[in-house]
Amino acid sequence: MATDVFIIDARRCRSDGDDLFRLLADLRTRDQTRHAAQLILLAQDDLRTAALVLDLGADDVILGPFEQDELCHRTRVLVAHKCQRDRLLDQVETGLAAAMTDPLTGLFNRRYALAHLRRIAEQARETGCDYALMVADIDHFKAVNDTYGHSTGDRVLTGVGACLRNSFRPDDLVARIGGEEFLIVMPRTSLADATTAAQRLRERIGAKYFDAGGDRSPLRVTISVGIAAGSGDGQSLRALDALFDRADLALYRAKAEGRNAVAVDLSAA
Repeated sequence: MATDVFIIDARRCRSDGDDLFRLLADLRTRDQTRHAAQLILLAQDDLRTAALVLDLGADDVILGPFEQDELCHRTRVLVAHKCQRDRLLDQVETGLAAAMTDPLTGLFNRRYALAHLRRIAEQARETGCDYALMVADIDHFKAVNDTYGHSTGDRVLTGVGACLRNSFRPDDLVARIGGEEFLIVMPRTSLADATTAAQRLRERIGAKYFDAGGDRSPLRVTISVGIAAGSGDGQSLRALDALFDRADLALYRAKAEGRNAVAVDLSAA
């Protein structure tokens, strides 16, 4: 359970206050206590320490003797302020998450993905490491919606999204960029390693059963994947659009060759 308020009795601390200052700083650096309010009790004439602890982020100070009612009142005020601040922080975090993620699958959305792809390309240029870009698409997804309904289609999208999330490294970018289309970007990855990862993903999704709803038998779907290689040799960031187009063309070829397939950008072959 998170702590709302620390009431710290420092009336008998060392005159230089170093122990108190270290304690307050330590509380602010710990994840579990950084947002807790701090109420400091000090000797009546300790104005210097009062000024310093307020500068360090303490929320309130009581100098000298106090009544129990006063302590309770100040504590209630600090708890109310902390609850309000917690609500504001939750709203900010929720808003940031909504701006970055697809609400159905929980993967990153297109807007965030394209911005992050640019950062990956910049890092590749700085480090000289290549990277791989995949565009994946669920085969015959329209038929799933038409046959089983959109709620089943949503379950398929959610299940494929979870499979994607669990199939790649934490620093790989995985996003839903269209209806049934997904983007995967793998930093510091060769074309051969990306192809192996894509084949593994294709097999994993092809073997998975999805809830068709009601008393209908579970269904299976397949995906097709197009792959293109990004270079870390100092190429212009303007080449990102062309890289995306090359992965898209590889995807179309995988579809044309019968679906449930992985195809590599021909210019890299």
